Amino acid sequence: MATQEQVQSYLEQPKRYYNIDGLGEISIGVMMLGFALISWLQASTPKVSLWNRQSSFFVCAALMLIVIDHGAKAVKKRITYPRTGFVEYRRDAKARMAPMVLGAVTAAAFGFLMKYGRVNPAAVAGMIVVPTYAYGVARAVQWKWLTVAVLAVGSGAIASLPTGLLASIARDAVAGPKSRFTPDMVGSWLIEALFIGATIGVSGGITLLRYLRETQAPEGAAE
Repeated sequence: MATQEQVQSYLEQPKRYYNIDGLGEISIGVMMLGFALISWLQASTPKVSLWNRQSSFFVCAALMLIVIDHGAKAVKKRITYPRTGFVEYRRDAKARMAPMVLGAVTAAAFGFLMKYGRVNPAAVAGMIVVPTYAYGVARAVQWKWLTVAVLAVGSGAIASLPTGLLASIARDAVAGPKSRFTPDMVGSWLIEALFIGATIGVSGGITLLRYLRETQAPEGAAE
């Protein structure tokens, strides 16, 4: 008879396999760094520049997500599948809808707070990312709880930075997001997005290096 630990381990298997090579985390890290770069370009250029057009943001975001998706698939096809095989876990409709519903609710709540309330973007992002990462990644891989701790402590530290320092990062007072948000809010978001992207990306990179060292592709797989 299976123990509770064995059942839980089986339920966590899809999470472990999806991020067995660290590409899940690396993709999230690159995405956050990309958003940080786009936000910095908006905050550092005149309001009339190409970067501050609403369409430019969506085009850049779409291209970035396409590149990340195709890049991750290419690496998995060339590196992961020859070593550990291809496994596709069946997910029901509720499981497929849950991330989209959660993302939509989170985005709506974040947008509402940013527009109608005085909030700290680093604190809000930390409250969203830390539990989400803990539930989605760290539960399946024990040492990832160290990454959770780094994300929690770092987000708290960024949220506590002086307002003047955060405002100095957003130089153009009328550019991009600063036409809608205060300079310190923009600075807080830029630092937090950079921090989250770098931290999760490094965690994924460590996983990838360990995976390459501990697994070997069958001979002739690359031919």
